[in-house]
Amino acid sequence: MMVEEAAAETPGSEIIRARLTDVLFVQILRAFIAQVTKLSQNCKGPARLLRAFVDPQISQALTLIHQQPLRRWTVAELAEELGMSRTSFAVHFSQVAGITPLDYLRKWRIHRACDLLQQAEHNLDEIAERVGYESGAAFSKAFKREMSITPGLYRKQQAGSAL
Repeated sequence: MMVEEAAAETPGSEIIRARLTDVLFVQILRAFIAQVTKLSQNCKGPARLLRAFVDPQISQALTLIHQQPLRRWTVAELAEELGMSRTSFAVHFSQVAGITPLDYLRKWRIHRACDLLQQAEHNLDEIAERVGYESGAAFSKAFKREMSITPGLYRKQQAGSAL
């Protein structure tokens, strides 16, 4: 059908080609998601986390976290937003993503902080506030626990590698 429409120069053929391309893209995306989901079922780490983005409930929780990263989320609040019990949400999130909801939130905040640390115009207190920590000290402690390096040293290393 696409070949016929590609060769045709009849009224509306351009629109039909565009829509067929959209359908083809969606089908390829569906196949990719199905394959990733199947392959990542027994994986650990980042590959397993991909499953979370295709799970309807967990992807909704991730969207909330990403859209409101400064909010002081609790597992109960995320569960309530999804219409789930706290326990069922926490168990489901951990089973699908391989990480607890609050561990994911912490890792997401640290990931965002790494990006900000590479920008010289932000001091540690500003970065702490921008990624959801109440103080520079709390941020530094969480950063070091996650990255095994202080934020200041991370910044210096990144600045050195950029040269």
